Amino acid sequence: MPEVKEGYIRLLVELIGLGAKDGPVEATTKSLAERIGKSQQTLSLYLRRLEEEGHDRRAQGSPE
Repeated sequence: MPEVKEGYIRLLVELIGLGAKDGPVEATTKSLAERIGKSQQTLSLYLRRLEEEGHDRRAQGSPE
């Protein structure tokens, strides 16, 4: 099993806190990155991993 980074877990907790377990949430990569204390680039990697696992779908070009 691959190592799970703390920031990835923090992102999952943050998304659940925003209501993701009940349905889609609206958030920018910038706002999520700030909430978990990571760069937007790192956050994008975490979101890509969620997509690959079938948990996340992102809308591109959402307003900041």
